Amino acid sequence: MYPLWLKLLEWIGRLRLPLGPRISPVTIGHPSHCDYAGGMEWKDFAGAEALYDVWGPVADSPWVSYHCVPLFAAIDAPAVSQIGPLDPDTAAALERGPHLGACPALEPLGAAWTDSGSWVILDLPGPASVALAIRFLAAGFQPICTFNHWPHPKGLLQPEQVLAQLLRYAPAADRLRKNLLPGSPPLWICDRHRLGTRPGLPREFDNRYYLEDALLPSRAQLEAAGIRQVIYVQPGPRDRPLPDIGDHLHQLQKSGFTTIFSTHLEDPELAC
Repeated sequence: MYPLWLKLLEWIGRLRLPLGPRISPVTIGHPSHCDYAGGMEWKDFAGAEALYDVWGPVADSPWVSYHCVPLFAAIDAPAVSQIGPLDPDTAAALERGPHLGACPALEPLGAAWTDSGSWVILDLPGPASVALAIRFLAAGFQPICTFNHWPHPKGLLQPEQVLAQLLRYAPAADRLRKNLLPGSPPLWICDRHRLGTRPGLPREFDNRYYLEDALLPSRAQLEAAGIRQVIYVQPGPRDRPLPDIGDHLHQLQKSGFTTIFSTHLEDPELAC
């Protein structure tokens, strides 16, 4: 459920000092664009609470506290005329790979990993992580979004693309999550661009973020939830975990949780 106290924070965030600069909210996709299926069902999820709930874990799940709010709250800042899914051409460019795109979107992926009690981490560029997540939802994983940043016209990162992609696939997430249970295995949906590529400059908005330990479960928490292995999905065979997740996986290994595997999006079988 969308945390009610955050509604107050959203209201405070809209306040502006009379003499201070007023910055227009960013544009999130476009209201004329269709969702993944070519329809306009995405409009049912064009608010913070609806989008947060459809992309989050099941109620009473042990993973509820890990589902991040900030990016979802940001969708209520722009006007309705500034909100919509990604356009098809941009989506196609961001969904390159054998496992992505609208065509295979509802085909289950990772069903065998569900039976193995897996914690799957999708650490891809944000829009690609969202598109791939749909296939894991179809296999029985429950989503946990780690998007802990805010769009800004002068931001170092562009999370507005992630928001537009969440809208694009929200109707699919709504259909697929109806079969999920509190005990369904967790799927971490991450944005690999979260650390950025450079420091911020004067007058830029530094919306980079780090996945802190509070957003990554410990060995005890994993074992209590019946998780027996971790599978880390990265873009290509030469990529490595970013420092935040990499350090956490290393600490898990040191604690005795050694069943940690990696795979990459270029693998046609997506096998670990």
